Amino acid sequence: MLSEALENVNFTGVSGPVNFHQGERIGTTNITQLQAQCGEGWKIHSSYCYLFVASQKSWDEADRFCRGEGGFLVSILSEDENEALINLGHDQISRGINQWWVSLTESVAGDLQWSGGPERKVKWSPWEQGILKEDDADNNPDEDKRDGDILSVDLKTCYILDAALKTWLPVKCTSTLYCFICKKRAEYDRLVLATLNVKNEIEWVRDIVWPGGVFPLDHTPVALPRKEEIYEGISSVIYITTCSAATCGLLFAIVCLIFNFKYRKQIFIKMSSPNLNSLIIIGCTLIYVSACMAGSESFSDDSVIFLKLHQMRVWSFSIGFVLSFGSMFSKTWRVHKVAALKNPKRAVVTDRHLFVMVGAFLSLEVTVLSAWFIISPMRVEKTYLPNKDMEIDSTVILQPYIQYCTSDHQEYWEGALYGYKALLLIFGVFLAWETRKVNIPALNDSKLIGLCVYNVVLLSAISVGVKLVLTTDPSMSFLFTSGILIFATTVVLGIIFIPKMISVIQYPEGKPVTTMKPMTNTGAGTTDGSEDSAELRTDVEQLRSQLKELQKECPRCQRSGCGFWCKKVVCRCCNGIRLQHDHDSVVESSLATETSNNLRLELDRRRESKCDLHLASD
Repeated sequence: MLSEALENVNFTGVSGPVNFHQGERIGTTNITQLQAQCGEGWKIHSSYCYLFVASQKSWDEADRFCRGEGGFLVSILSEDENEALINLGHDQISRGINQWWVSLTESVAGDLQWSGGPERKVKWSPWEQGILKEDDADNNPDEDKRDGDILSVDLKTCYILDAALKTWLPVKCTSTLYCFICKKRAEYDRLVLATLNVKNEIEWVRDIVWPGGVFPLDHTPVALPRKEEIYEGISSVIYITTCSAATCGLLFAIVCLIFNFKYRKQIFIKMSSPNLNSLIIIGCTLIYVSACMAGSESFSDDSVIFLKLHQMRVWSFSIGFVLSFGSMFSKTWRVHKVAALKNPKRAVVTDRHLFVMVGAFLSLEVTVLSAWFIISPMRVEKTYLPNKDMEIDSTVILQPYIQYCTSDHQEYWEGALYGYKALLLIFGVFLAWETRKVNIPALNDSKLIGLCVYNVVLLSAISVGVKLVLTTDPSMSFLFTSGILIFATTVVLGIIFIPKMISVIQYPEGKPVTTMKPMTNTGAGTTDGSEDSAELRTDVEQLRSQLKELQKECPRCQRSGCGFWCKKVVCRCCNGIRLQHDHDSVVESSLATETSNNLRLELDRRRESKCDLHLASD
C-alpha cells in the first residue's frame, strides 16, 4: 500500500519514489525508481531537458530545428532557470560561445511573449522582477497560439541570452546568426537501481537520484531554534526627555554664569568671590554633560565606542563634582580663616590661594582616576537577559543583552573615589559649622552649604538604591540616576545663585550700610550692636588718619618694598616686611575689616564679656 501511495504522488523533480518489485529470480527483489530521462546530448534541470546547439542559425531556423527534435526554442520562466542555463552551457562558454537564441519575441506594438512552450506570458525578466503579471487566459499549456510555422507577420525583434551579462539582448530575427538552446519536458522511466538477493545483500546497478540532489533526512524534520543576540539599549524617548532636562539645566547654568560676570563688581557679588562662583558653574556644567553621556553610550553596541564614552562620562562627572564643591568649600574656608578664628592673622587670603586649594583637590582626583585606568584598565562585558520569542518567526529566539564597563578590583577604586568625595563633603560641613555665627550674608554660605550637602547625600543614597534594584533595566536605571543627578545639580545652583540674584534685584547699587545692622550673638540671645559698631567706626577713622600720617612720614616705603601693618589699635611703618598694596576698594575694605576685628577684641577686653561681633566692610 505504501508503494502504491508513493506512485500516486506527482513528483516534478528529476526523480520519483523508490519501489520494490519481485525480481526475475525467485527470492530476489528489485529496487526501482522513476528517473527523468532526456536522451543523448540533452542536459537535465528540474523537469526539463535542454540541448545546446553549437551551429549558428537564424531565429526561424533555430525554432524549426527544436521542433524537429520534439521540443521548442528555449523559454526562461524564472531567475533560477536563467542561472541554470548559464551553468549548463559552461562547455560552450569555455569555447567562446556565450550567446544563444531564446524564444522571446517583441511585436511591432511592443508586446513581449514566448513563442515556444506552454507559457506565453513573460512573468520574469532579468531587467525587473515581475514586470508582467501572469494571465491565466493566455496560459493554456494545451493550446498552441502560434499561427503558421514560425512567426506572425507583426513580429520584428527577437532576443538572445547573453551569458556574460546574464541578461537578454534584442536583435533582428533574420539579419544575424547565433547558436541556440532547445527545451523539452523530461520523460520518466522506471529503472532498476539494485537487487536484493536471498542473502539480504543489495547489488547496486545505478545510484538513486534524490530530489534536489540532497540526501533526505532519516527522521522527521525538526526546526531547531536559532538564537539572535539583540542589544537592549536605552529607549530613545527616555534619552531625549532626560537630555532635554539636562539642556534646561545647562541653560540655567549659563544664565548664572552671565549674571556672575555682569555683576561681579557689585558689592554683594564681589564679597561672594565671583571667580570661585564661576568654577562652581563650570563644575555643574560638566555634571550636566555627564548625565547625557550616560545614555549616549547605550546607542552603540561597538565595545570600543562604548568604553570610550563611559570613560569620558566618569572623567566629566568626577572633575565637575570636585570643581563645584571644592570651590564652594574653599570660599567657606576663607571666611573661617578670616572671621571665625579668635586671633586673626595678618596674611590676606586671596583668590589665588583658593585656586591653589581647588587645584589640589582636582589633582588628587585626577591622580586616583589615572591610576585606576592605567593599573586596572576597564573592559566591556555583557549580561544576558531573559529570552524573547519572535512573533513573526517562531524558530528564532531573541537573546537580549546589556553592556557595562568593569575592571579588576573596581570596588576598591570606586571606594577610594567615593571615600575621597565623602571626606570633601565632611570638610565642607565642618567649615559650615565653624562659620555659622558669621552674619554677613554675602560672605557666609554656611546654611546654603548645609542644604547643598544634605541634598547631595540624600539624593545620592536614593540613586544608589534605585540602581541596585534596576540593574537589568537600562532605560529605567538611566532615567532615575540621570534624573536625580540633574535635579541635585540644579538645586545646588539654585541654592547658591538665586539668593544673590534676589539681592541684586533689590539693591542694584549694593546693600546700603544703614540696612546692614550688625548683630551680636550672646548667651542671652541676639541683640543689636549698633553702639559698639559706632564706636568701631570711630576707631577705624582714627586709624585711617594715622595711616595717612605714616604715609607722609615714610614716602619711600612703597618704592623700597615696605608697607604698613596694624596690631591691636596701633599702625606702624615696616622696613623688613613687604605687603601687598592695592588701591582698590576691595583691599581697603579688607584692611578695615581686619582692623575692626582687632578693635573688637580690644572692646571685648574692656567689657570683660565674650561676644561675637558682626564683621562689615565700610
